[in-house]
Amino acid sequence: MTGSFARGWAVAGATLLLWGCGTFTLPKVYVLGDPSRPIAGVADEATLPHIELKTVTVPDYLDTTDIVRRTGSNQVVMSATGQWRERLSLGVTRAVAVDLARRLPDFVIESRGLFEPAQRLLVDVERFDIDEDGLCTLTARWRITSSDGAVQSNSERGTFIEATTSKTDAAAVFAMTSAIDQLSSQIAATVEASVGKSDPAKTPPRPVGAASRPPRPPLRPTPGSWLPSAAPTSSRAWAPPNGG
Repeated sequence: MTGSFARGWAVAGATLLLWGCGTFTLPKVYVLGDPSRPIAGVADEATLPHIELKTVTVPDYLDTTDIVRRTGSNQVVMSATGQWRERLSLGVTRAVAVDLARRLPDFVIESRGLFEPAQRLLVDVERFDIDEDGLCTLTARWRITSSDGAVQSNSERGTFIEATTSKTDAAAVFAMTSAIDQLSSQIAATVEASVGKSDPAKTPPRPVGAASRPPRPPLRPTPGSWLPSAAPTSSRAWAPPNGG
Protein backbone atom coordinates (compact mmCIF):
# COMPACT_ATOMS: atom_id res chain seq x y z
CA MET A 1 0.00 0.00 0.00
CA THR A 2 2.86 2.36 0.82
CA GLY A 3 4.42 1.80 -2.61
CA SER A 4 1.12 2.48 -4.44
CA PHE A 5 0.55 5.61 -2.37
CA ALA A 6 4.02 6.89 -3.19
CA ARG A 7 3.59 6.18 -6.90
CA GLY A 8 0.27 8.04 -6.89
CA TRP A 9 1.88 11.12 -5.41
CA ALA A 10 4.74 10.85 -7.90
CA VAL A 11 2.33 10.80 -10.87
CA ALA A 12 0.36 13.73 -9.45
CA GLY A 13 3.55 15.68 -8.84
CA ALA A 14 4.82 15.03 -12.37
CA THR A 15 1.48 16.15 -13.85
CA LEU A 16 1.54 19.38 -11.85
CA LEU A 17 5.16 19.97 -12.86
CA LEU A 18 4.38 19.54 -16.57
CA TRP A 19 1.34 21.77 -16.26
CA GLY A 20 3.38 24.44 -14.48
CA CYS A 21 6.07 24.32 -17.15
CA GLY A 22 3.49 24.89 -19.87
CA THR A 23 3.98 21.52 -21.59
CA PHE A 24 0.56 20.13 -20.66
CA THR A 25 -2.56 21.63 -22.28
CA LEU A 26 -6.10 20.47 -21.70
CA PRO A 27 -7.91 19.61 -24.97
CA LYS A 28 -10.56 22.03 -26.16
CA VAL A 29 -14.13 20.73 -25.97
CA TYR A 30 -16.54 21.08 -28.91
CA VAL A 31 -20.18 20.42 -29.75
CA LEU A 32 -21.78 19.96 -33.17
CA GLY A 33 -24.42 22.18 -34.72
CA ASP A 34 -25.44 25.81 -34.74
CA PRO A 35 -27.38 26.80 -31.61
CA SER A 36 -30.92 27.92 -32.30
CA ARG A 37 -31.60 31.59 -31.62
CA PRO A 38 -33.92 31.84 -28.59
CA ILE A 39 -37.25 33.61 -29.01
CA ALA A 40 -39.02 34.85 -25.91
CA GLY A 41 -42.63 33.70 -25.48
CA VAL A 42 -44.82 30.63 -25.10
CA ALA A 43 -46.09 28.58 -28.06
CA ASP A 44 -48.97 26.10 -28.11
CA GLU A 45 -47.70 22.94 -29.80
CA ALA A 46 -50.79 20.81 -29.18
CA THR A 47 -52.08 21.22 -32.75
CA LEU A 48 -48.74 20.70 -34.47
CA PRO A 49 -47.68 17.29 -35.82
CA HIS A 50 -44.90 15.77 -33.75
CA ILE A 51 -42.06 13.76 -35.25
CA GLU A 52 -39.74 11.80 -33.00
CA LEU A 53 -36.12 11.74 -34.15
CA LYS A 54 -34.66 8.49 -32.89
CA THR A 55 -31.04 8.55 -31.76
CA VAL A 56 -28.92 8.67 -34.90
CA THR A 57 -26.83 5.54 -35.33
CA VAL A 58 -23.15 5.83 -36.27
CA PRO A 59 -20.38 3.23 -36.68
CA ASP A 60 -19.05 2.02 -33.34
CA TYR A 61 -15.52 3.29 -33.97
CA LEU A 62 -16.93 6.82 -34.36
CA ASP A 63 -19.31 6.74 -31.40
CA THR A 64 -16.84 8.27 -28.96
CA THR A 65 -15.92 11.67 -27.56
CA ASP A 66 -12.73 11.68 -29.66
CA ILE A 67 -12.52 13.79 -32.83
CA VAL A 68 -11.54 11.20 -35.44
CA ARG A 69 -9.60 11.80 -38.64
CA ARG A 70 -8.93 9.28 -41.41
CA THR A 71 -5.24 8.94 -42.34
CA GLY A 72 -5.56 6.05 -44.77
CA SER A 73 -7.95 3.48 -46.17
CA ASN A 74 -7.98 1.53 -42.90
CA GLN A 75 -6.40 3.88 -40.39
CA VAL A 76 -7.82 6.61 -38.20
CA VAL A 77 -6.28 8.86 -35.56
CA MET A 78 -7.77 10.71 -32.62
CA SER A 79 -7.10 14.40 -32.05
CA ALA A 80 -4.84 15.14 -29.09
CA THR A 81 -5.98 18.77 -28.88
CA GLY A 82 -9.78 18.53 -29.07
CA GLN A 83 -12.71 16.32 -28.15
CA TRP A 84 -16.50 16.20 -28.22
CA ARG A 85 -18.55 17.07 -25.14
CA GLU A 86 -20.83 14.12 -25.92
CA ARG A 87 -20.67 10.91 -27.91
CA LEU A 88 -20.87 11.53 -31.64
CA SER A 89 -24.23 9.75 -32.01
CA LEU A 90 -25.80 12.07 -29.42
CA GLY A 91 -24.14 15.14 -30.90
CA VAL A 92 -25.39 14.36 -34.40
CA THR A 93 -28.90 13.66 -33.08
CA ARG A 94 -29.03 16.98 -31.24
CA ALA A 95 -27.62 18.94 -34.20
CA VAL A 96 -30.07 17.37 -36.68
CA ALA A 97 -33.00 18.02 -34.31
CA VAL A 98 -32.04 21.72 -34.00
CA ASP A 99 -31.61 22.05 -37.76
CA LEU A 100 -34.94 20.39 -38.51
CA ALA A 101 -36.77 22.52 -35.94
CA ARG A 102 -35.40 25.61 -37.68
CA ARG A 103 -36.35 24.37 -41.15
CA LEU A 104 -39.76 22.94 -40.20
CA PRO A 105 -41.52 25.51 -37.99
CA ASP A 106 -44.91 23.82 -38.55
CA PHE A 107 -43.67 20.61 -36.91
CA VAL A 108 -42.43 19.69 -33.47
CA ILE A 109 -39.18 17.71 -33.70
CA GLU A 110 -38.59 15.63 -30.58
CA SER A 111 -35.61 13.51 -29.63
CA ARG A 112 -36.56 12.55 -26.06
CA GLY A 113 -39.87 10.74 -26.54
CA LEU A 114 -42.04 13.00 -24.35
CA PHE A 115 -45.09 12.44 -26.57
CA GLU A 116 -46.47 9.58 -28.60
CA PRO A 117 -45.62 10.84 -32.11
CA ALA A 118 -47.53 10.26 -35.32
CA GLN A 119 -44.21 9.70 -37.11
CA ARG A 120 -40.69 8.61 -36.31
CA LEU A 121 -37.57 9.62 -38.22
CA LEU A 122 -34.75 7.09 -38.49
CA VAL A 123 -31.25 8.21 -39.53
CA ASP A 124 -28.26 5.91 -39.95
CA VAL A 125 -24.81 7.41 -40.57
CA GLU A 126 -22.48 5.15 -42.55
CA ARG A 127 -19.48 7.48 -42.67
CA PHE A 128 -18.57 10.75 -41.01
CA ASP A 129 -14.90 11.70 -41.02
CA ILE A 130 -12.24 13.99 -42.45
CA ASP A 131 -9.61 12.53 -44.76
CA GLU A 132 -5.98 13.45 -45.37
CA ASP A 133 -6.99 15.98 -48.03
CA GLY A 134 -9.18 17.87 -45.56
CA LEU A 135 -12.51 16.75 -47.03
CA CYS A 136 -15.30 16.03 -44.58
CA THR A 137 -17.57 13.24 -45.87
CA LEU A 138 -20.96 12.42 -44.38
CA THR A 139 -22.91 9.48 -45.81
CA ALA A 140 -26.29 8.64 -44.29
CA ARG A 141 -29.63 6.91 -44.90
CA TRP A 142 -32.97 8.10 -43.56
CA ARG A 143 -36.65 7.22 -43.68
CA ILE A 144 -39.90 8.06 -41.90
CA THR A 145 -42.15 5.50 -40.24
CA SER A 146 -45.44 5.71 -38.38
CA SER A 147 -45.57 5.10 -34.64
CA ASP A 148 -46.37 1.42 -35.28
CA GLY A 149 -43.32 1.01 -37.52
CA ALA A 150 -45.09 1.11 -40.91
CA VAL A 151 -42.91 2.78 -43.54
CA GLN A 152 -44.26 6.15 -44.68
CA SER A 153 -41.42 7.31 -46.92
CA ASN A 154 -38.90 5.68 -49.20
CA SER A 155 -35.47 5.08 -47.75
CA GLU A 156 -33.13 7.77 -49.04
CA ARG A 157 -29.34 7.90 -49.01
CA GLY A 158 -27.03 10.84 -49.55
CA THR A 159 -23.38 11.77 -49.39
CA PHE A 160 -22.45 15.30 -48.36
CA ILE A 161 -18.96 16.76 -48.72
CA GLU A 162 -17.51 19.85 -47.10
CA ALA A 163 -13.92 21.11 -47.43
CA THR A 164 -12.05 22.20 -44.30
CA THR A 165 -10.12 25.46 -44.31
CA SER A 166 -7.25 24.18 -42.15
CA LYS A 167 -6.14 21.15 -40.16
CA THR A 168 -7.32 22.55 -36.83
CA ASP A 169 -10.01 20.96 -34.70
CA ALA A 170 -12.14 24.10 -35.00
CA ALA A 171 -12.07 23.83 -38.80
CA ALA A 172 -13.03 20.15 -38.56
CA VAL A 173 -15.99 20.96 -36.30
CA PHE A 174 -17.16 23.73 -38.66
CA ALA A 175 -16.99 21.42 -41.70
CA MET A 176 -18.83 18.61 -39.89
CA THR A 177 -21.53 21.05 -38.75
CA SER A 178 -21.94 22.25 -42.35
CA ALA A 179 -22.27 18.65 -43.57
CA ILE A 180 -24.99 18.00 -40.99
CA ASP A 181 -26.77 21.13 -42.20
CA GLN A 182 -26.79 19.72 -45.75
CA LEU A 183 -28.14 16.39 -44.47
CA SER A 184 -30.87 18.14 -42.49
CA SER A 185 -31.92 20.09 -45.58
CA GLN A 186 -32.60 16.87 -47.49
CA ILE A 187 -34.34 15.23 -44.52
CA ALA A 188 -36.59 18.29 -44.17
CA ALA A 189 -37.61 17.89 -47.82
CA THR A 190 -38.49 14.25 -47.13
CA VAL A 191 -40.60 15.24 -44.11
CA GLU A 192 -42.50 17.88 -46.07
CA ALA A 193 -43.14 15.49 -48.96
CA SER A 194 -44.44 12.77 -46.65
CA VAL A 195 -47.02 15.04 -45.01
CA GLY A 196 -49.26 15.13 -48.06
CA LYS A 197 -49.16 11.35 -48.43
CA SER A 198 -49.67 10.11 -44.90
CA ASP A 199 -52.80 10.64 -42.81
CA PRO A 200 -51.06 9.86 -39.48
CA ALA A 201 -48.77 12.85 -40.06
CA LYS A 202 -51.83 15.10 -39.99
CA THR A 203 -52.88 13.94 -36.54
CA PRO A 204 -51.45 15.89 -33.61
CA PRO A 205 -49.60 13.81 -31.01
CA ARG A 206 -50.89 13.01 -27.57
CA PRO A 207 -49.03 12.47 -24.32
CA VAL A 208 -48.38 8.79 -23.69
CA GLY A 209 -51.46 7.27 -22.02
CA ALA A 210 -53.77 10.18 -22.86
CA ALA A 211 -57.05 9.85 -24.74
CA SER A 212 -57.03 10.39 -28.47
CA ARG A 213 -57.88 13.85 -29.81
CA PRO A 214 -59.93 14.47 -32.97
CA PRO A 215 -57.87 14.55 -36.17
CA ARG A 216 -56.33 17.82 -37.33
CA PRO A 217 -57.35 19.34 -40.68
CA PRO A 218 -55.09 18.22 -43.53
CA LEU A 219 -51.85 20.11 -44.03
CA ARG A 220 -50.74 21.28 -47.46
CA PRO A 221 -47.35 20.00 -48.54
CA THR A 222 -44.70 22.70 -48.81
CA PRO A 223 -43.95 23.60 -52.44
CA GLY A 224 -40.53 22.91 -53.88
CA SER A 225 -38.82 19.78 -55.06
CA TRP A 226 -35.48 18.12 -54.59
CA LEU A 227 -33.47 17.69 -57.82
CA PRO A 228 -30.61 15.24 -57.19
CA SER A 229 -29.31 15.66 -60.73
CA ALA A 230 -28.50 19.34 -60.22
CA ALA A 231 -24.80 20.12 -60.11
CA PRO A 232 -23.49 21.65 -56.86
CA THR A 233 -23.12 25.43 -56.99
CA SER A 234 -20.69 25.86 -54.09
CA SER A 235 -18.02 24.03 -52.12
CA ARG A 236 -20.85 22.23 -50.33
CA ALA A 237 -21.41 19.29 -52.63
CA TRP A 238 -24.23 16.84 -52.32
CA ALA A 239 -23.59 13.51 -54.06
CA PRO A 240 -26.68 11.33 -54.74
CA PRO A 241 -26.34 7.54 -54.46
CA ASN A 242 -25.65 5.52 -57.58
CA GLY A 243 -28.87 4.99 -59.44
CA GLY A 244 -30.71 7.37 -57.09
